[in-house]
Amino acid sequence: MKETHDTTSSTETQWKKIKDTIILTTKRHIPSITNKNRLNPAWIDAEVIHESHRKSCALNKSEKSNKPEDKARFKRIRNNLENLVTGKLFEI
Repeated sequence: MKETHDTTSSTETQWKKIKDTIILTTKRHIPSITNKNRLNPAWIDAEVIHESHRKSCALNKSEKSNKPEDKARFKRIRNNLENLVTGKLFEI
């Protein structure tokens, strides 16, 4: 006599185990950032705002003067701001 197995429930059980493992692993190893609102992200603080203002001023000055030293200053400040924001994102 042939035995019949309920493969559907076995497959569903295995899928649930795999799914639970994936969810647990992602919660444990993938960081999540919760914003209070879209206008004020957690990584934007006074330091980032100040550096952003410096970048804007340097950009305006470099566009008006067309001097290589002003363009280099803008490029340096832009890179500093980029590194600052990246660092703040990883701190959270």
